[in-house]
Amino acid sequence: MTTVRLYSHHLAASEGVVPWLVDQQVTLILATGNRLWVVGVDHQGRLEVTERPFEGAGPLSWSGDRLLVTGLWRLWSLVEAPAHRTDGYERLLLPQTAHTVGSVGMTDVAVTDAGPVLVSSMFNCLAVPDPVRSIRPVWTPPWTTALVAENRCYLTGVAVDNGRAAYLTSASTSDVSEGWKDEVLGGGVLVATDGRIVAGDLTLPRNPRVGPGGEVVLLDSGTGRLLRVDPATGIVEELFRVPLLLAGLDLCGPYAVLGAGAPTDPPVPGLPVAEVPVADHADLPRQGALIVDRASGRLVGSLAFQGLVGPVEGVAVIPGGTRASLASPRGLTAQTQVSLDAEEELFRPGPSES
Repeated sequence: MTTVRLYSHHLAASEGVVPWLVDQQVTLILATGNRLWVVGVDHQGRLEVTERPFEGAGPLSWSGDRLLVTGLWRLWSLVEAPAHRTDGYERLLLPQTAHTVGSVGMTDVAVTDAGPVLVSSMFNCLAVPDPVRSIRPVWTPPWTTALVAENRCYLTGVAVDNGRAAYLTSASTSDVSEGWKDEVLGGGVLVATDGRIVAGDLTLPRNPRVGPGGEVVLLDSGTGRLLRVDPATGIVEELFRVPLLLAGLDLCGPYAVLGAGAPTDPPVPGLPVAEVPVADHADLPRQGALIVDRASGRLVGSLAFQGLVGPVEGVAVIPGGTRASLASPRGLTAQTQVSLDAEEELFRPGPSES
């Protein structure tokens, strides 16, 4: 076990984490409410952890050239700094845009060929940022009859396939205000954007992701399970189970990285994971992340926060090296890193006419 101390916080990594990061050549980013944590490996092969303040940091999405970060009422986009301005890191992500969407209950975010999309649990819809309004709804579940701020079914995630939003998870199919709370046990579904219910009998499903073979991988948070769903047949297969609430999922080749935490304050009473005795998960992180081999169901490694750190709400795997970093919107790096395209033709005024 390796532990890194950061001010009043500690992040402990099990023995499998550093070798996995090096083998996959990736950096992990975890969101815990008001902080983003960057977990990598330094040039000496040691665990390297940096912490960045980020107000309301929640669900994350890496699209290949940028990181989307949901805040309390903003959707942030962080882009790569030029290669010669990375402060010694292999990749440096700088805040580029922040779209004010308001308190719409962003539970997931993703990038499509048309741009970013977000899941609004408050308005029960899939939406895009709008240049004039807060958001522009682009999809609602087939059971929803009104676009109102009532969190009727609690939409919890979106999966992109071939550049388009393809699947969403919902805690229920309720069409009354806050009705999902009465249907949460076994009432969750995976629904395709064509309205077809792909799989049901789920308990707080969230963060669906499409795997390399077209399968949908998702968290069944209320039961502590990582699931694989065949979208053609609806067959659900359990890949991994742990007595923890799960939130935040990203895929890395045959592996899954998932946020996890002890169910000390579940969103609704009676969730199966909350019924497991504490002694049964004493060796698991009370707040942290798990790396799972999807083929074997083996736990490859775990990260555990110690100290006053909120639950993990977002996970992103950044490829291309073990030493990525990012800048906080309020930090000095974001203020002083000015990027220009040197190849752009400059406008030069001609001589003034007499």
